[in-house]
Amino acid sequence: MSRSRGAEADERRQAFVDGLRVTMAERGYDGASVAVVARQAGLAPGLLHYYFPSKRALLIALIADLGTSLHRRVAQRLADARGPAERLRAVVHAALALGDDADPAAVRCWVWAGAEALRHPEVAEAWSRQIDALLDLLTDEFMAASVEEPEAAASALLAALVGCWQLGTAAPGRIPAGRAAATVHRMLDGLLAGEDS
Repeated sequence: MSRSRGAEADERRQAFVDGLRVTMAERGYDGASVAVVARQAGLAPGLLHYYFPSKRALLIALIADLGTSLHRRVAQRLADARGPAERLRAVVHAALALGDDADPAAVRCWVWAGAEALRHPEVAEAWSRQIDALLDLLTDEFMAASVEEPEAAASALLAALVGCWQLGTAAPGRIPAGRAAATVHRMLDGLLAGEDS
């Protein structure tokens, strides 16, 4: 049985998204030329503009894909978490790409996409949409933990997570290996302990 044209188109679109993910993680957005992305995708460069109107549109598709992957990781970890503190720790582990399904390339792509968000409003909108979804999730978890100011706690934790992404990508080695999560967990403990004081 042959595949439908729609399925083939979806596979090619995803191949370009995956090609940008790999290339951008290694070279940054500016270094991810259409030719290199297409080679990584195993497709002809001319096909990219058949599926995406521009390289920037491909980046926006990658940002959505990164968000989907992150939220899948979060959902998998939350499924086994019990209690508010453990649930928040699960989100931290998913966001910092820890565990057997670690994806440091995705973390680097988040940082490069954030840099492009500073330059292009449509990228900023796509990036912000994914970050807002993570912020909403954190806020809900802090509300479930009966934290008095859940929005403020969620914003602080989000800032720590994105800061870890940034440092890990732009200044590797500044946070000793394995210490980012421990540091963020200490911050989380402080945010949760604030309710007991």
